[in-house]
Amino acid sequence: MLESALVSVVVIDLTSSDTDAYELGKNMRISSDLPIFGILGRFNRKDQNKARDCGFDLVFTKSMLLKSIKEIVIHISNE
Repeated sequence: MLESALVSVVVIDLTSSDTDAYELGKNMRISSDLPIFGILGRFNRKDQNKARDCGFDLVFTKSMLLKSIKEIVIHISNE
């Protein structure tokens, strides 16, 4: 019963300088079928396109994610 109530997603900070976030997204896409979200500080079409090419499902700004997390989770759980 609990498993059916859980929703899992991968959230990767695309602004992180510690690792290549786009490469991490590519590797996650290969090894997992979980939805992959990329998070940017400011919206940037170039970075959004690069993330999509690397297998990310959605790209948000950090503030957009925080404002709409409930709706995002409901949408993903319905897929």
